[in-house]
Amino acid sequence: TASFAPLQGLDRWLSYLVWVTVFAAKYSESYFFLILFLRDPIRILSTTTMRCTGEYWWGSKLCRHQSKIVLGFMIATDFILFFLDTYLWYIVVNTVFSVGKSFYLGISILTPWRNIFTRLPKRIYSKILATTDMEIKYKPKVLISQIWNAIIISMYREHLLAIDHVQKLLYHQVPSEIEGKRTLRAPTFFVSQDDNNFETEFFPRNSEAERRISFFAQSLATPMPEPLPVDNMPTFTVLTPHYS
Repeated sequence: TASFAPLQGLDRWLSYLVWVTVFAAKYSESYFFLILFLRDPIRILSTTTMRCTGEYWWGSKLCRHQSKIVLGFMIATDFILFFLDTYLWYIVVNTVFSVGKSFYLGISILTPWRNIFTRLPKRIYSKILATTDMEIKYKPKVLISQIWNAIIISMYREHLLAIDHVQKLLYHQVPSEIEGKRTLRAPTFFVSQDDNNFETEFFPRNSEAERRISFFAQSLATPMPEPLPVDNMPTFTVLTPHYS
């Protein structure tokens, strides 16, 4: 059996509200569009008397019970729709709440690119690199550049980015103002989101590279709780059918 991490505070109340909304919508729709529409047919079919003269193959039995058979099919259809629309309402309500939650967290698809990418280097350091027992041996900018350049180079090796795009997305070493020293120059990708050519200058429009970079940036923009030790992590069970 799987164990689930308990929800706290607002998340728990939102979970309650989701299910209350699902069942309220389901029972309201079932009452007005299933039960009320079935009321008159049940009353009529249950009291209908069929006058039959007989049939060659089935005799008069099928004809006499035709109203009850039709009534049984109608009730069965209503039961099927009653149970199926639970999942439908769950999808609708979950979508509405998810969109609202994304707006609340500031990670919706309508969020400006500036808000996602301008703080990405700081978020890489604070949410991936920085730990309580970390020894500061290198400057944060050096560590951030190693992570970011590794991501860009890996996508280049998967043929998701052209070499021109890679050069514009990488951190580069440039001569420093201090003679004999070099410094890192951040890519203009982090500061040029207002440019009209932004989407095509750094990666192809609607490409896999754009999807991955956007997902990575939005993931770091999402509030994340402190990680649990492996032994305390909740298990997640998935039953996958296998066919021979």
